[in-house]
Amino acid sequence: MLKAVLKSILESQQDWLLPEEMEFPYYLTDAYRLFLVPMYDTSLKVQARNPRKVYSVDQGLENFSSVSGSPDMVRLLENMVYLHLRRLGYEIWYFKGKKECDFICRYNKETFSAIQVFWEVGLQNEKREVEGLFEAMLRLGLTEGTIITFNQEDNIVKVGKTIRLVPGWKWFFIKTYPKVSATGEMCLNNQLVCPLVNKHKILSLSLFFPF
Repeated sequence: MLKAVLKSILESQQDWLLPEEMEFPYYLTDAYRLFLVPMYDTSLKVQARNPRKVYSVDQGLENFSSVSGSPDMVRLLENMVYLHLRRLGYEIWYFKGKKECDFICRYNKETFSAIQVFWEVGLQNEKREVEGLFEAMLRLGLTEGTIITFNQEDNIVKVGKTIRLVPGWKWFFIKTYPKVSATGEMCLNNQLVCPLVNKHKILSLSLFFPF
């Protein structure tokens, strides 16, 4: 989104901008202010000729670029998930078939995983979000997929495949501290919690100020 906004602004002024100034969005990519995520395909040629999704290193920049004038919470959460996957060393793609899945990721050249991000899954959007993730799972032969939400937790079973809805705060904690999560430390009533701090407040603040 951020790169698209910058590019549209530059193109509208191209009559008086110098050629090197038209390359400004690409300079941001080279400076690691923006990140480009390719579409998943086993063919590098197919990846190269398809559009890439854009994520920002700075949640504030992502928030500032919102055309609605107000924070796009889904986009901020998706950007936050991308930054965390990148921080942990995952290879990252997006999936595009009949539907779309936000992230296809792989760690250490091993197992793939499919992740969809949405603020809240309800009757109006469940079919779209689940079908995009399910299509990606079928393509990769996965039996489990994940939808990261703000605070929803549930399991959806479809044709023998399980889609887990996981609250963002829990997903970030499990990904960051897998050994702590596995041993059951810092758990209360089978729910992971951060001591002395409201978990929802942590996620809400992190959408704007990345940790």
